[in-house]
Amino acid sequence: MKKRKTLALLLVLLLLAALPGCTGAAPEEELPKKLTALTPYESQWEGLKPWVDDFTRTHPDVEIDLEYGMDPRPSQADWDAYNTRWATELMSGEAADILLDSGLVTPVQYEQNELMYDIYEWMEADPDFHREDYYQNLFQAFETNGHLYTLPVNFNFEVLYLNDALLQASGVKLEPWDKVDYKTILEIYENAAGQGLLADSFTLQFMDMQSKATLFWPTEMVDYVNLEDRSAAFDSPEFIEFLTATKGIPTNRKVSDGMAMVGGRAEVMMEQFATSNAEANTSLMMNFSLNLDGWIDNMDQPLEGCAGPFLLASAQGTQSFYPYMRVAVPRSCQNPELAWEFLKFMMAPTDNPAFGQRWQPEGSVDLCKTLVPINRQNFRTFAKLYSQGANYVMQTGGSAWPEDFDLTTAECPLTDELMDKLEEVFEGITKTQDRFGPLDDLLIPVLQEYYEADAMSAEQCAQRLQEIATLYLNE
Repeated sequence: MKKRKTLALLLVLLLLAALPGCTGAAPEEELPKKLTALTPYESQWEGLKPWVDDFTRTHPDVEIDLEYGMDPRPSQADWDAYNTRWATELMSGEAADILLDSGLVTPVQYEQNELMYDIYEWMEADPDFHREDYYQNLFQAFETNGHLYTLPVNFNFEVLYLNDALLQASGVKLEPWDKVDYKTILEIYENAAGQGLLADSFTLQFMDMQSKATLFWPTEMVDYVNLEDRSAAFDSPEFIEFLTATKGIPTNRKVSDGMAMVGGRAEVMMEQFATSNAEANTSLMMNFSLNLDGWIDNMDQPLEGCAGPFLLASAQGTQSFYPYMRVAVPRSCQNPELAWEFLKFMMAPTDNPAFGQRWQPEGSVDLCKTLVPINRQNFRTFAKLYSQGANYVMQTGGSAWPEDFDLTTAECPLTDELMDKLEEVFEGITKTQDRFGPLDDLLIPVLQEYYEADAMSAEQCAQRLQEIATLYLNE
């Protein structure tokens, strides 16, 4: 969901600038077995609530009050009010004990203002926590000078498929799981256009999901901003080349239209993609986020007409990711030890998994919620269970399951080879697309002027992006 933070940014930064160094909650002889948690959206509240319910069920002496700040479709005024509340509560020491990080500020700003606990310190001090059991590179993507102030607990992972007929006609050679950047995709497109292979209704992306300003931008942006050095490189020849090359992307979608929301099981989406190109080539690429209950089973077995899977990477070869949920703990937290126990619960390995609300053996927990867990064991555990569950739902047509049914005995179409490959792919991720605070919101309007209003040249756009980024990074 796109976050609107731009107009409230100045106020928030001013409030943060006034923050004194925080020393944390005063020690008490007996800390309360209670936590408060705050999410921006109701949908995020719904996403976090199952963890809260599972934790309090397995820790009956603990109470967690969970609140959300805005209605599902917040106005700019709603965002302004939420952001002001967020900053003032941090400043006054009255923030919730656990915050679902909305990306209002960057991890570097967290460090500068001593706002949040360094979660690495908790990891190191806990003899039961072993960082090697996790995809540490995803932690490292959020690091700031060796510290971790915001914790990703699960993530979305995107895979890419191409129109096989256009790929073959282009002469470009690709193998499954290769990294593919915007240059390669545009080379295939331009070759196909030159051969007259495209339908009149052709759009680069299947179902014309994203605008020119947002299709490749997140993948490229990660290589042009350095938070620690407070520097940007949007005025570089490489980025100007990106702007120039992507200006002609065939699409009818504008930023204001939002992103088309489509999804489903892997074989269903591939079938729709292949069918849409069967009689005429209407699109070249289809990219979707990986969900354990929809994408993972057959993602390495593309249907006729589809080529892949591939990895959408930057022109510099960078693999990046977008965390679905990341959490932070303010220094004002009344019981940081309990907060750490909850954070650890959200990602620690379990030998007793549940499949959503459909299959919950006694004492089991669902630490997945269809997303990719950051814990290695949990990825394999829940990938297999969700594969079994989704497959069983398809076989039974969603009918009621027998009371004594054991889902772990059901057929599992997911192979060990695919899980091995996915782990290898996950380990290749080096950056996150969700680390730059409101900077993206500040830059997108400039991209709109360039791509949609044709109001400036690529060089002028790059210079304007550079000026805004430099000002933001050095406030």
